[in-house]
Amino acid sequence: MTNHPRHLLHGISPLAPLGKRGKGVRVSPRTFELRLSSRWQAIVLLSASALVSCFLAAESLRVGAAAFLARSFDPRHLEQAIRIDPANAAIHRRSGFCYLDSAEDLAPRQAVREFRLATELSPLETGGWTGLAEACEATRDQICADRAMAHALKLSPMAPRLDWLTALNFTVSSRPREALPYFRRLLALDPGYAGSVFRLCPWSLDDPEFVLDQVLPKSSHAILKLDYVNYLADHGKNSAAVIVWNRLAARHPSFPLSSAAPFLESLLRSDQTREAQAVWQELEELGIIQQPEPGASNIIFNGGFERAPLNMGFDWRIQPSPDLFITRENEEHHRGYYALRIDFTVPENDNHEPVYQLVPVLPDKHYRLAAYVRSDSITSGSGPRLQVRDPFCDTCLDRATAPVTGSSPWHPLSLDFSTGADTRLVRVSVWRPRSRSFPFEITGTLWLDEVSLVPIPS
Repeated sequence: MTNHPRHLLHGISPLAPLGKRGKGVRVSPRTFELRLSSRWQAIVLLSASALVSCFLAAESLRVGAAAFLARSFDPRHLEQAIRIDPANAAIHRRSGFCYLDSAEDLAPRQAVREFRLATELSPLETGGWTGLAEACEATRDQICADRAMAHALKLSPMAPRLDWLTALNFTVSSRPREALPYFRRLLALDPGYAGSVFRLCPWSLDDPEFVLDQVLPKSSHAILKLDYVNYLADHGKNSAAVIVWNRLAARHPSFPLSSAAPFLESLLRSDQTREAQAVWQELEELGIIQQPEPGASNIIFNGGFERAPLNMGFDWRIQPSPDLFITRENEEHHRGYYALRIDFTVPENDNHEPVYQLVPVLPDKHYRLAAYVRSDSITSGSGPRLQVRDPFCDTCLDRATAPVTGSSPWHPLSLDFSTGADTRLVRVSVWRPRSRSFPFEITGTLWLDEVSLVPIPS
């Protein structure tokens, strides 16, 4: 009998599928080897993945621990962070700033060491270079500081803060002229640094022409020059501010009135009426201020309240109070379209000056102050009136019209007065003094229109 393999005698193929009765199959040695090899590959891959995961987890823990320690400004914690993660430039930078804040004698040198490591580890990070410049300056190594700042500027040439730090470095090291190009570029990049530049620049208060020509950028906007004007005025240098203003106004710039207001108010506070008047006239010529009712003789500005008061300069100034309600009204007026309405809303006995205007005048001259008023139910015998006085000398000039009381239709009020030998500015106002007789408290409404102040013959 011929010998046959056992599986052939039984009529079963080694790769035959399960029969209907669900009998199993035999697996060839080759198939078994393949399957065994696949299992080992899977085990090896899983083991490698587990090892990588463990390594990454450990690395994350290490980096996380270093980052946690680096949050502190405690030198001991920072030293631990550096030991854990010595290649982290950010930790070296933080350590450098920590040493700069320290009062220890060796701290500046240690700061230099940390910042040098930071720049070596991360040479494209400007923070390390600016920190190195500060640390070198603390150790009086000016060459190192200059090189570090130059490197930072090369990395970020359009960063205004770096121009500021460079200019600061030159100025505090007694080299202000070397700071000039950085001042100019800083202000060209970011005019918001103007106040800081003016405070730092040694010529700001003493040589306005030099500042205009050498510090401010050639293409600087009018607002930047006005910032300098206001800076001079704030420091009591009104004469220098006038020089800058005159050069600015000669170019007929355009700017908001609010930018010139601080300078104008400074002139008025310091009794420089002529200079303030010249600035006001130039603002009118530039079209920044418009006189609503120009007149040949009336020197009151906006006497009919046809425009909302500017609350500055030589226009009306409204002084709000919780006891008063002040508004421009177009339903009740004597002429034009508007009048000023003042409501005494809370019954009380107090001094009030709800509205006033500063008016430039000539000394030793005669003037007539006039207006039209209307009243409704003003209770106090000490009612509102028109007042004119010298704001710098109460004993030189202080006059008032008769009070307005009760209810009355539109009618004129007038007052003649003379200015003193030194009077160049008067304060025209609606004034209600405290009552000294019954009824004391005041309520009611006053309307004011067509206020005028004109010179009259002697």
